[in-house]
Amino acid sequence: QWINGDYNATNGDYIQVKGYIVTYTPVDTNAEPIMNNLATKLRSPLNVQLATGTRDIAITSIVLPKTVISNQSTVKINVTLSNQGEFPECFNLKLYANTTVIYAASIMGIPSGTNVTITAEWNTYGFTKGEYTIQAYVAIVPGETETTDNAFIGGSMYITIQGDINADYVVNFKDAILLGAAFGSRPGDPNWNPNADINGDNIINFKDAILLGANFGKTDP
Repeated sequence: QWINGDYNATNGDYIQVKGYIVTYTPVDTNAEPIMNNLATKLRSPLNVQLATGTRDIAITSIVLPKTVISNQSTVKINVTLSNQGEFPECFNLKLYANTTVIYAASIMGIPSGTNVTITAEWNTYGFTKGEYTIQAYVAIVPGETETTDNAFIGGSMYITIQGDINADYVVNFKDAILLGAAFGSRPGDPNWNPNADINGDNIINFKDAILLGANFGKTDP
């Protein structure tokens, strides 16, 4: 008798068709000695077949909501992952700003041939002003050979003074001009500028102008 969790086979061949490591516990129901190892014959030859196939996790895109943010905000970054292998997969994802982990998660049960988009939140409080390269990495799954797509660089984001739309570390007339050009716009509008949406409410209006005005003339210390 062959017992393995969900399976209890007493005769015939047992075929494992999933892409996982299988641990078996042989039980001799007739109290006969069990010799050697997994190749031991119990009452008839044991034929274990593990399905073979490709395992491949890829990061296909990182979408940044904007490229200029203040160190008083929380931004949402979308990371799209693809299971390009032949088996369902579980794996770990990390998102970095330069070398600092800003998001980590365990992704469970992604079916073969499907994509999933993860929304990661980055709280910028405490980060020093400057340029940050946003990149993602998924851990290599057992048996994966194509690993060049396990890492992805999404681009740069700049942390600066609130109201500094062009990331030159000073809030001045240049930022006011950019805000004015995008005033009244929403995502999808031709004049939409996400960096001018200072408070992140998906509309550029008087609220953003107030924030810019409150910091007008400030420079990065």
